[in-house]
Amino acid sequence: MKPSDFLAVLVFVLAMAFGASVLCISWVANQLGLPFWAVVDQAGLLLSAPVTLAMVMVIEATGAPFPLRVSNTWPLIAALFWAGLHELIKMKAEQTALDQFGGSSTAYAYHVELPWFTELWFMLAVCALIVVGGYALTAKLSSNY
Repeated sequence: MKPSDFLAVLVFVLAMAFGASVLCISWVANQLGLPFWAVVDQAGLLLSAPVTLAMVMVIEATGAPFPLRVSNTWPLIAALFWAGLHELIKMKAEQTALDQFGGSSTAYAYHVELPWFTELWFMLAVCALIVVGGYALTAKLSSNY
């Protein structure tokens, strides 16, 4: 493959990934009843798990001398997925609070008590449980062999 062909394929793949990301974010926003641009503001966190998984899979497929493999990074990727999911839960709770309070901007949401599961400590505790539990499970399964 010529370098120019590789560049064309790379641009095409990146454009398809961007388009798929926009469609996915649009679908999530529609399903949760959230504004599209509010979900786009959190796109970095929402897409961090799939992007990290793709990078680890590429590193693993190319045989690069990095110790990153799906088998030893999946708890971190799962924790990133939870962080993105928690942000969606928090955004939906804020939207519900706004609807109940009758406000039309997020400034009103700070005056309303949000549920305990939208707090940062809950997200960090679940992330810690995912990472510690994931690595404990990996260690237990690898010790059987």
